[in-house]
Amino acid sequence: MNKKIVFFLLAMVLQISYAQSEPAQLSVWVNEAIVATYTFSYKNYLEDQKKIAKYFTAEAWISYTNALNASKIPDEVQKNLYEVSSVATTPPVITNVDPTHWKASMDLLVAYRNPQYQQKQHLKVTINFMVAPSGQGVRGYSITSLQSLVIKQPCKCDIDEETVPNPPAPSTSTPASNTPSTSAPPAKTGPANPPSPSNAKP
Repeated sequence: MNKKIVFFLLAMVLQISYAQSEPAQLSVWVNEAIVATYTFSYKNYLEDQKKIAKYFTAEAWISYTNALNASKIPDEVQKNLYEVSSVATTPPVITNVDPTHWKASMDLLVAYRNPQYQQKQHLKVTINFMVAPSGQGVRGYSITSLQSLVIKQPCKCDIDEETVPNPPAPSTSTPASNTPSTSAPPAKTGPANPPSPSNAKP
């Protein structure tokens, strides 16, 4: 009888512990996934995109890359020798859609850097994500849609004026409804207007 009581109490403790840790785990995952999506380089662009793709469902990734290519961002990244990095400026805000689907938003600072200058853009990025099928996604989750909104006009500065965000390298490991609207980055001597992939959905 005592063993049964101990087992029951242990099970309750484990359930409470899991319930308390899940929001923190989701927050860490959202931060990682969004930062990873906005971290790539002209040097290893294709390899970087392959790593980012692991965070998306197949349908969401197709929609995202179609919009990205239509915006000419890959061409501009190569032409301007951009190193793109990002860092969260606010913690993610996560809401439950149902037991296996969530919606999250997070403010993000994105920097586009080359040897001559860097540009900064402040975005609010919103994703929908879900529990991924076995063997897919990153650590059990996948993005089903992604949207971004410019919340502060981009600024441009010489490379020695400010430093670029340098977050840790992200680890690598649906049906939704928007198409990304993006603006291409400027030429090396043009006005500040870096890209903003947004509304990526299948």
